[in-house]
Amino acid sequence: MNNPSIGALIEVLGNSDYKHYKLKNERTPQLKDISILSLGTGRANKRLNSTDSKKWGRLNWIKPLIDISTGGPVKIAHQQIQTIFNSSGLDNNYLRIDIDIEEEYSEMSDSRETTIKYLLDETKSQIINNHTLLYKLKLFLDESGIKINQQV
Repeated sequence: MNNPSIGALIEVLGNSDYKHYKLKNERTPQLKDISILSLGTGRANKRLNSTDSKKWGRLNWIKPLIDISTGGPVKIAHQQIQTIFNSSGLDNNYLRIDIDIEEEYSEMSDSRETTIKYLLDETKSQIINNHTLLYKLKLFLDESGIKINQQV
């Protein structure tokens, strides 16, 4: 599961009588009690060159097919969970943050120091420079009862 948010929500609501999911006073959690901050791993705009790709054999199509088949379900899961919260009037209980990244840094197994630095720099830049996202994040944290001590 590339976006575990929906699985986590179903786990908690579907097993709300489990002792570790109980709230204060042994109350079982309801949707209004749950806030989810979903952190993506980055979006790369991978484009396939039709001139090159039409010459590929089966082996060369493996990686692009995996990327294509995993990208859609992530978006669908995001849309589903956002719809669940929004339709219940709980728009501020769910927030997904994902940054745009260059293709050369998009491999999950790439742990080079330059890649890590790039990803950290892009995350800071794209969140701090996006006033709408920063506002939504602060609102989400405030409404979730999470206090931050540093100025962003």
